[in-house]
Amino acid sequence: MKNISNQWYKILGALCLFLLIVMIYRREARISSRIDSLEARLTAIEVYAQGLGSRPMEQTPSTTRVDATNDADARENVAKKSRSKAIGQRKDIAQKAAKDAASGDSSGIAQKIDRQEVADDGGKFRQVARLELNTVDSATLVRVPGIGGGTARAILLYREKLGGYYSAEQLREKLTWDGAQSRLDDWCANWFWADERLIQKLRINELSFKELVRHPYLEFDDVKAIVRWRERHKAVRNAAELRQLGIDDSAKLDRLLHYVEF
Repeated sequence: MKNISNQWYKILGALCLFLLIVMIYRREARISSRIDSLEARLTAIEVYAQGLGSRPMEQTPSTTRVDATNDADARENVAKKSRSKAIGQRKDIAQKAAKDAASGDSSGIAQKIDRQEVADDGGKFRQVARLELNTVDSATLVRVPGIGGGTARAILLYREKLGGYYSAEQLREKLTWDGAQSRLDDWCANWFWADERLIQKLRINELSFKELVRHPYLEFDDVKAIVRWRERHKAVRNAAELRQLGIDDSAKLDRLLHYVEF
């Protein structure tokens, strides 16, 4: 009788521990969802603010009374400064490219030369060699037409969660607000590419439940099935076994296989 009681206590203890783990995960999931929601709102606000900043301000009669000659001189001075700045940038880039060529380092020279075509207004690129998504930084992203600070942060945060991009098309999964959606075709086709070799692999047979469930392409039930399979068979060995676990949606499995290391 005593042994039976002890067994029941163990079962109840294990059940309580399982429920506690589920509650903790759901709480983390809610917090993560709220953070993503706040990030999206912040990005939308920044995009809206950029739109407001680009609108001309209404002027009162007193502010419109500007001497025409002084106004023309001011515009000419601004144009001269912009031209001088652009010329300086072109010289710096050309000199750096020449040094790289002289030292035998030809990697990235074409990209550097393309970047010399810089617009005078706002420092945005006019034309640029496509940027590699796994190495690009925020300062470079915001120079792409249509990308502000909020969008750049969203791109880099999603890159961190994924472990890197294997395709520029993955931007469509994160940049879901209207301002970005209208630009995505241009960004994916003309501005960005991804080097899959730079992806941080998901060591599916070594990482813990908590580490696996953080990946955007793995759901709670997927990770639970993976952990159970590892307990029974020691390891998940190939894509066929992932299908047996229930990850049988072709599109989902194709995306996941870019990251999984068996």
